[in-house]
Amino acid sequence: MFYEIRHYWALPGRRDAWVAYMESVVLPYQLEMGMSVTGSFIVEQDDDGYV
Repeated sequence: MFYEIRHYWALPGRRDAWVAYMESVVLPYQLEMGMSVTGSFIVEQDDDGYV
């Protein structure tokens, strides 16, 4: 097993919209395709960061 960690930076002030898109579209699709998603996190020290 391996883990892939991706760091994303949303446009300033748009992180909430990005997280909503990831949780409603991208993550369900990945799960449907058989991927195991361990976590989805915002970056506390960066207002636009997402992991």
